Amino acid sequence: MAKTLLAVRGLYKAFGGIQTAHDLNLYVDEGELVAVIGANGAGKSTLFNMLSGYLRPDEGEVFLSERRITGKSPQALVKLGMGRSFQQANVFLRLSVYENVQTAVLAHLGQARNLWRKLHGWHEVDEATERILQDTGLGGMAQRLAGELSLGDQKRLEVGLVLASKPKLMLLDEPTAGMSPEETAQTVTLIQQLAQSYGMSLLFTEHDMKVVFGVAQRIYVLHQGRIIAEGTPESIAHNPQVQAVYLGQEETG
Repeated sequence: MAKTLLAVRGLYKAFGGIQTAHDLNLYVDEGELVAVIGANGAGKSTLFNMLSGYLRPDEGEVFLSERRITGKSPQALVKLGMGRSFQQANVFLRLSVYENVQTAVLAHLGQARNLWRKLHGWHEVDEATERILQDTGLGGMAQRLAGELSLGDQKRLEVGLVLASKPKLMLLDEPTAGMSPEETAQTVTLIQQLAQSYGMSLLFTEHDMKVVFGVAQRIYVLHQGRIIAEGTPESIAHNPQVQAVYLGQEETG
């Protein structure tokens, strides 16, 4: 039986009297790929911000590997094994692709003060950087500036920066937003390969239902801050309530 990695119990959050998260309960097992879907304003960003330390819930608890992490800072959560990518790629645009990944590897090793020191012979850093570049398909772009990359490649680079912290759980916020169909297909394959090769669990939000049903093993559906359905992709696709409030509606972004 799979062991639970992330457990979310009774999360509530309100802004100015408007409830954006109401009694949210969910879990992610070790090695599991789980999606959270919902129309714009359903509460997906609020949920991810609470899980990753950018918002503190009004009520409820979050556990990672059975350790209570509610209210911990994003930096503390990275050290505990949680990584996150954002809808807008968060990379160093004026650094090369190699320097971006190398910086992230150094930060994980606690060597932030040495970010700009030449590291000839520092094999651990070099090997980790090279592996991430190869695993994300960016090896041939190592010397290019991050700001010159396509949106798809910037997002792949951001995933590489998250991998540098060796996460047990990776949160992906709209990993294919704004991508071409070709970039989307490449990203889906990449996500699946990385989850397997790094032994990670994934929790992700995504508007593209082809991506959701192609990647997720389980799906949670949010509507007006509440989870209205949970199950396999097949069960979600045939759920009348989900079809009525989400899957049958045209998304605007």
